[in-house]
Amino acid sequence: SGTRLLICTRLGWATGKQLGEKRSTVRQQVVLKCNIQRDDRNYVNWYKQVPGGVPQYVLSFRHYDSSLYFGTGFSSDRFNSKSTSSIDYQFIIKQAEAGDSALYFCETWDDSAAEAVSQ
Repeated sequence: SGTRLLICTRLGWATGKQLGEKRSTVRQQVVLKCNIQRDDRNYVNWYKQVPGGVPQYVLSFRHYDSSLYFGTGFSSDRFNSKSTSSIDYQFIIKQAEAGDSALYFCETWDDSAAEAVSQ
């Protein structure tokens, strides 16, 4: 039995009702899912937040061209993202470590906000 990890996901830009929890042992692959509900062809960004800390930007991914960008200290060695549709995204930790235990949340720009301002 390895070290247990508690990894949560939250939809930061939406209603906040979708809260998931995953438990994993170290060295396992962890896949977190995010449904953004609306397709505006924007990047989906993932953040990591440890208790008492500020969110850390991990990566950005876009469905249409599979563009992938990483935040400082994060790389494709252990982190990845992909999409199964234009609204269903996945965040992947390839080999989980005890230090990965955190709250993870996805976020994207909602273009309807800009539309509301311009009207």
